[in-house]
Amino acid sequence: MMIDYFIYTKTPAGKVRLNQDESLLPLLGVTSQIPGEFEIKAKGQKPQLKSYLELPLKGAQQMSMRVKVLEVNALITPIDGWSALCEGPSQSQFDIKVANITCDCCSEVTQLEFIDFGLDTQADALVGMIKSHWLASAEAQICPSCKNKANND
Repeated sequence: MMIDYFIYTKTPAGKVRLNQDESLLPLLGVTSQIPGEFEIKAKGQKPQLKSYLELPLKGAQQMSMRVKVLEVNALITPIDGWSALCEGPSQSQFDIKVANITCDCCSEVTQLEFIDFGLDTQADALVGMIKSHWLASAEAQICPSCKNKANND
């Protein structure tokens, strides 16, 4: 599913994160010649096969793209440089939208980014809310804090 390639973790521009680790590596470039296939070039610790890389999404403040490593090769330059062939989403442009979501329990308003895939914006927003740990449906939206409080009671 396309949404599985997106996570609610911010990866700074110009960096790549290995396996949800805290270490950020310099990102040298990202290209995609074939839909769903990405070549990631970076410098530093090499990723393992079948591991995941997190990449920044242009324009996103809360989200990153997560791709699976299929192949890794050393680059001649720079020293410690590598290139990874990765599996990712089949489209190259993403419509990132922001919605103001109000919790039905505490009335706190939160700005939430989500990817609008163009078929059903409300459904895409609900999926984004669920991925960011909200209890969400068309009828009710409960923020992560209130959801956790209810689970602990």
